[in-house]
Amino acid sequence: MDAPEQSPAGERQSHAAERTLRAAEELAAQRRVRYFTRRHQAKRFVD
Repeated sequence: MDAPEQSPAGERQSHAAERTLRAAEELAAQRRVRYFTRRHQAKRFVD
């Protein structure tokens, strides 16, 4: 794993994967927040 000639490419790849994963997590979090606020607003309107 510590092969110096493979380090830059592997690092870049893992970096891109990490960024993609983080973006997906952020999107999921935003969707969750939006879902909960919608439920909360609906509940508030019912009350």
